[in-house]
Amino acid sequence: MTNKNILFTAFFLISYLLSFAQDEIAFISNRNNDPDAWLIYKMDAEGKNQRQLLDDIVTCGPILGTPTGDKIAFILVKQGLHTINKDGSNLKRISKTGESPTWSYDGQKLLYVERDGKESDIYLYDFAIGKRIKITNDGHSHSPSWFPDNNKFAFYSESNDTCGIKTMTIDGKNKKHISPPEQCYYNPQVSPQGDKIAFVSLDWKKGPQLFVTDTSGNNFIQLTRSFNIRHRDPGFSVEGNCDPVWSPDGSKIAYVTWEDGNPDICTITADGQDKQKLTKDTSRDEDPSWSYDGKYIIYSSALHQIFRMKADGTEKTNLSNYRGDQGQPIWIKN
Repeated sequence: MTNKNILFTAFFLISYLLSFAQDEIAFISNRNNDPDAWLIYKMDAEGKNQRQLLDDIVTCGPILGTPTGDKIAFILVKQGLHTINKDGSNLKRISKTGESPTWSYDGQKLLYVERDGKESDIYLYDFAIGKRIKITNDGHSHSPSWFPDNNKFAFYSESNDTCGIKTMTIDGKNKKHISPPEQCYYNPQVSPQGDKIAFVSLDWKKGPQLFVTDTSGNNFIQLTRSFNIRHRDPGFSVEGNCDPVWSPDGSKIAYVTWEDGNPDICTITADGQDKQKLTKDTSRDEDPSWSYDGKYIIYSSALHQIFRMKADGTEKTNLSNYRGDQGQPIWIKN
């Protein structure tokens, strides 16, 4: 090998390693014989240095890191919504009944949902002042998603005459219904640039589908139309497309599709013109999470492992590679 080739190879390897140098991955893992004993683990972006963050058992559900990379929010079994520093220190209870947390872009505020019987409302916890504030009062608000200005959010709300996506500011003002009134929509996801909102339709017969609109409710676009053609159970809704996650630059959305009878991961451009199916396994592939540079996606597989792939679906790599069950991976910035 020539000196030139050696230098090129060395440069490539260093660049590859540095691309992950600032990022880690947190996930939940079940590594004993108790099916309910899920714990939070962390590893580097190559799957090395796997370590447990705390001893408390968490629910088998999503965990969420701050955009600034310093904290993780999660739900402890029978103890409620908590946060922790990314090194496992400073465990803090936010709410005994809190769920569906979402961090502000500056990492200083947490929106979440509190349930009281059949009612649910959105609350704000401000870490700067250590104060909990109730924002909605309709008893039917869910799934908050921040705008990048740290002052506004989108959410799903239902009442006797409306069911869909609304926006409002964290002082409880400027409420606006932005989704079409003739159908119900849920799970809003605001783009990182704050100019678009993706959400999912509630459709029993055609399955859930992805839509996108601007923040005023104009330029409404349906992104997906496929559904599970193998669906055979009339007692349940047809599976379609769900769980949209924006790429960091706001150009694409990763999501889960059931079009081939089991969940796979796809990406689609925000205008709906370019769809790519990234996984085509007979097992379940779910929980996509974009790397901070948008070059990679991590996800969980029914093989009970955490995988990483390039954003075009190539170079799939088993990162967790452990005998127990793993799931709900997220990127953690250093």
